[in-house]
Amino acid sequence: MTNEKFKKVGTLKVSNGSYIKDGIEKKRWHDVGTVFASPHHSRMAIKFHATAFSDEKWASIFYDEDSKPNFGGKSMDIVVL
Repeated sequence: MTNEKFKKVGTLKVSNGSYIKDGIEKKRWHDVGTVFASPHHSRMAIKFHATAFSDEKWASIFYDEDSKPNFGGKSMDIVVL
């Protein structure tokens, strides 16, 4: 990535089924990656876990124009990996 210090801020999960517990349907979740962000979350990236079919991969996050967070007037800096 870059020289900027990225920290883990979350886990990327996908639903891969469901089960019934105490009569309530619950989703099963599978971890597929880790979400990283710069200190003020102005830059974010996803690191996908390695699988039997591929090595680990990185992806960049691009906000939709109408969904960009407000960082106190600072410009957004998108990570391209």
